Amino acid sequence: VDIDWEYPSGTETSGNPRDWCVSDKMRTTVYANYLDLMKLLREKLDAASSQDDKKYFLTAAVSASSWVLGGMGLGEYCQYLDFANLMTYDLYGAW
Repeated sequence: VDIDWEYPSGTETSGNPRDWCVSDKMRTTVYANYLDLMKLLREKLDAASSQDDKKYFLTAAVSASSWVLGGMGLGEYCQYLDFANLMTYDLYGAW
């Protein structure tokens, strides 16, 4: 399973401005929910692996930019991953 959630951060400028009336209320819980999702996926994949003796990978595409990461704790989610793909293009933007 590869997760590409851009981006589970709590910065005040993340997301679509047209959605801020909804997203601002949820912004403080986004990263906690991301951690819960990663933990649950890891548990379910490990349980499936113990039943059929196959290895199931959990990976994620994550930003390399501290600005984009905003309120995300550095590396907390990594304990659940088999590996992470760094999106280094975020370091300097799309321009």
